[in-house]
Amino acid sequence: MFTVLYRWIIAPDQAQDFISGWEAVTDHFIEHHGALGSRLHRVADNTFAAYAQWRSREARAAAFAANDAPEAAVEKMNRAIVDRLEPIEMGVVSDRLIDVS
Repeated sequence: MFTVLYRWIIAPDQAQDFISGWEAVTDHFIEHHGALGSRLHRVADNTFAAYAQWRSREARAAAFAANDAPEAAVEKMNRAIVDRLEPIEMGVVSDRLIDVS
């Protein structure tokens, strides 16, 4: 499994737009590219972090190369982002999350 940690600073008045855009983009990658999902967290007042899981680094690269994420959702996210920190790529070595769904 391959995991990427993303971090953003979001304009305070656009947090909900960012969240809905992120949900639409995440759903697209799950439905069309086999992504394993993602969780979005509020870290501080205007800072958000998400981790997304993929079967492999190559699967994520292929999904991003398709460049077919819903344009309106991507634009919503981009308008809300004040600053974007460099993503952190990680390989899972131990998985202790509990699925509560």
